[in-house]
Amino acid sequence: MRLLSAASIPVTVLGDSLTVTAPSWRGDLVDPYDVVEEIGRHIGYDRIGLSLPVPAETRGLDPGSVTVAPCCAPSPRSASPRC
Repeated sequence: MRLLSAASIPVTVLGDSLTVTAPSWRGDLVDPYDVVEEIGRHIGYDRIGLSLPVPAETRGLDPGSVTVAPCCAPSPRSASPRC
């Protein structure tokens, strides 16, 4: 957080979430990957590990909680389906 604040990139903390707001003069900060790149530039890419973190073990989705929407639905302006 201090690194981004020092780079004039406002950070808001809400619980364990961070919200980053790109200043209007930073047109290069378009998506979250740009913020990660900014951090990498400041701390040094050589300090970033080469291995990916191991994901937590899960049991997957509960089949009862999955809803499949039909691929063709009527348009709000027309009764004909849009596929």
